[in-house]
Amino acid sequence: MNKIIRNFLADYGYNVVALPKADLAPLILLSEESGSVSSLDSPITDLFTATQGAVPEVIRNVQASAVEGAASVQYEADAGVSVLDWLMAKLHLGKLEGKLTFDGHKILHLSYEKVLEDKVNLVKLDYFITGSAPAAAEFNTFRPRLENSELYVISSVLKSNSFTVTVEDANGAQVDIAASIKGILGATQNITTSGKNSISIKNDSAGPLVFAFKAQQIIYNKKEWWQFFKKEIAGFTIRNKEGIIMRGDNAYPTVSLAADKYSSIAL
Repeated sequence: MNKIIRNFLADYGYNVVALPKADLAPLILLSEESGSVSSLDSPITDLFTATQGAVPEVIRNVQASAVEGAASVQYEADAGVSVLDWLMAKLHLGKLEGKLTFDGHKILHLSYEKVLEDKVNLVKLDYFITGSAPAAAEFNTFRPRLENSELYVISSVLKSNSFTVTVEDANGAQVDIAASIKGILGATQNITTSGKNSISIKNDSAGPLVFAFKAQQIIYNKKEWWQFFKKEIAGFTIRNKEGIIMRGDNAYPTVSLAADKYSSIAL
């Protein structure tokens, strides 16, 4: 997994997506294992059926002014280069040519710009889950994870198609990467230098990638599990979860809720 030194968005309650991706959105279910999560590629409505409240509406493309200047993640050098390569490919800007390497004492700082947020109202989400029951087939598949409170639902995502990469050493001194700019292929008009140790990359024609998220842990109420028929008694509640990371696709494949058996899910 990519080594993250610091997630500056943690102060705002956001978790990091190890390899930013486009297909993450509020109401998508996540599954936890060993302190990190992966997407189940299914909305919460595939698992829960509404019995009381409606599914909350997703509010899209809100200017994320609250995190302006703080939408940054610091990586160890090798991990940072890997993420940079991934971002460029996903934004259709080509790939890094050959080797763009730094020694282990260097730090890559990725700062996302023109950040947009997609989100749902937490009060409405809580009302929907506490007043809902799991669909029978999916409940049988995911019962162990529900009972262990290992399922989450995304409540907010941050996304962007523009970012700046800065390289420093362990003491904070600038590292000259101007020579390395020649090793980047693709739409060079979208890649500019903003200092000897900084490059800015964007592609306004590409869809934004989700790089951070908020997640609500679905808490299973053991004492009231078999009392779903009583609408006034909640079988589930939600609790905000911080300090987790969403794993990369390549190393950690996932399957959707269409899985036949709980044991078949690859994590």
